[in-house]
Amino acid sequence: MKKFSDTIKWFSPLRFVADSLELSSSPGRAMLYNQEWITSAKDIECILDTTERIVGYFANPEASKALEEIAYLLRDLHPIWASIGLLDDPNSSASDVDLFELKNISLIERKVSRILAQNQIKIVDIDSLEEVLHILDIEGEELPGFYLSDKYSAELVRLRKAQEAAPNEEEREKLALLVAREEDKVRHALTEQLRPHGISLTHALNALAETDLFIAKAHWAIANGAIRPQVQESGTSSLENLINPEVRSFLSLKGVDFQPVSIDFGSYPTIITGANMAGKSVLLHSIALAQMLLQYGFFILASKAVLTLVKEVMVSMDDASDQSKGLSSFGGEMLRLSDMALEAKKREPLLLLIDEAARTTNPREGRAIVEAMVALFAKYNTCAIITTHYSNIRGEAKRLRVKGFIEERLQKPLEIAKLNSYIDYSLVEEAEGSTPHEALRIAEILGVDEELLFNCRHYLEKEI
Repeated sequence: MKKFSDTIKWFSPLRFVADSLELSSSPGRAMLYNQEWITSAKDIECILDTTERIVGYFANPEASKALEEIAYLLRDLHPIWASIGLLDDPNSSASDVDLFELKNISLIERKVSRILAQNQIKIVDIDSLEEVLHILDIEGEELPGFYLSDKYSAELVRLRKAQEAAPNEEEREKLALLVAREEDKVRHALTEQLRPHGISLTHALNALAETDLFIAKAHWAIANGAIRPQVQESGTSSLENLINPEVRSFLSLKGVDFQPVSIDFGSYPTIITGANMAGKSVLLHSIALAQMLLQYGFFILASKAVLTLVKEVMVSMDDASDQSKGLSSFGGEMLRLSDMALEAKKREPLLLLIDEAARTTNPREGRAIVEAMVALFAKYNTCAIITTHYSNIRGEAKRLRVKGFIEERLQKPLEIAKLNSYIDYSLVEEAEGSTPHEALRIAEILGVDEELLFNCRHYLEKEI
């Protein structure tokens, strides 16, 4: 898997989460986007420990107030990599803007560190910038602005006074040039004093950005009812009452509740059947999101989550990108499935999510493709969750079915706007070879022509 910034480009549920994070600073958002895919359980547990600790702080009114104050201070945190970077160049000299930025971050570090210490809050270790502040705040005012104080140079004081007392414009211009040269000397001297602190400045900027991100993650977890997932190196993954926040938000605008779904899966193929509009695609997106949130160091929207770490999440759900490359839907899908097969043969832990496999080809060949996938993924002990509407899929796999329509609610006239209320999206064990037959019910709800429906039922009965 790639960085967080790369993943959100193609996976909208993760982008939805990113956009809903209340980050205070651009360095905090950069920290989010630059997060790497984490495959170490120890590293993830460390991140989750910190997030859980901050969630606990938010439960305390005084600590919560302190965290909000820190978040407010971090609004003034700027991405000053260039200003810090020039300290590595022995020939460089900081400008007034650079010196302002370096002083500003030093003030933020002092204020944030004081609040953390006073409230006994521990998030991340932040390098002290007191020495930097001592250099740049020579007046001791603790104000965010910066100017070349008279205290930096006796010669500068003399020249400035002489300039003010100059008898004519010509003399003032000559002295102004001398003042500018002396100011440059002061800037260079300050730069030289700051050079040893380049590493501390870098560490402090990263730590403050990380603090911003941790606070945002914890706040998001609280606001969305997310829980700490359990991490494991191997074994069966289990998600109870899993929620997709993007879909939940969309449904809430329509006054509809999102129905959580529970599922277990491991290093074997899982086949999920169900009629169109039965929530299979949403389920796959929800599982993918849960895995991504875990391995990018987030809490998960579920009542319980036990997840096995994987090297990569691979999906086959959307062919738009393939069409943009000049490939047909089927061609793009086959290339994605081929990539999955090649990765599976490496016997690395994977999570493969395949939505309505081979749906764009004829049923006979489509069924063969699905069965071939099941056989291959079973052979290489690969976690693959495959949704399909094909019947009689053979092979070694766990079989689940979306419960589908709730009989007692199917009273005419059926309303399209209430379609979700007619369906139970939970999963049940399914016997090999069984097939969902709810497409005609959906067509009926949608108001499809009665004669067409009659003919469909007639031909279906003849097949049976």
